[in-house]
Amino acid sequence: YLSVKTSIDGANWNEYIRYAGPYRYVGKEVGIVSLTVDDAGVVYIVVTAEERKLEVFRLRPDDPTVELISVLPMKSATIAPRISMRSDGGLLLFASREPVAALEDDQPETTTIVYFRSDDGETWSSEEELIEDEAVRITLHFLQKHAAFDGKEYAIFQAFVRDPDLQQYSNQLFVKISEDQGRTWSPSVQLSNFSEFSGDE
Repeated sequence: YLSVKTSIDGANWNEYIRYAGPYRYVGKEVGIVSLTVDDAGVVYIVVTAEERKLEVFRLRPDDPTVELISVLPMKSATIAPRISMRSDGGLLLFASREPVAALEDDQPETTTIVYFRSDDGETWSSEEELIEDEAVRITLHFLQKHAAFDGKEYAIFQAFVRDPDLQQYSNQLFVKISEDQGRTWSPSVQLSNFSEFSGDE
């Protein structure tokens, strides 16, 4: 089940107990819920309700109920949804598809980060893949984070990529930037140069 508390002053709290659920899972427990708050104090919550379904809830400051406002069917098994505010006050929702088998023996499992856009939390764009760059497309992607600054959207994610010279894999951080509220994204830019590798010594 999901519950939430809200407060205006940090001292007095309103409780919304078990407003959704129960949600089942098999195996290792993973993150299934995320929330964000807009400038008017409206809370938006996204949860992985089923293997291929996301639910979006809304809680208004003057409303005593948590309202289910949208259900998003997913193309494949999805985990770790992240919802956040865009630079223009709209919403971005990111999620990771669970790992699938590698295409070739010398490649790791692959995952995909997908995203949706919304202006009101009720109507959402179609599911789009965030990472289409050939160099990092066929690999593990996870831990996506989004921030808005100065009219731009910044999406940071972790990728398990291979060093072409050493033929070994390492986890690196990348960023993609959007100047049109998430409609289109720049090519991935590598931020880190971590030296810990996985693979043959």
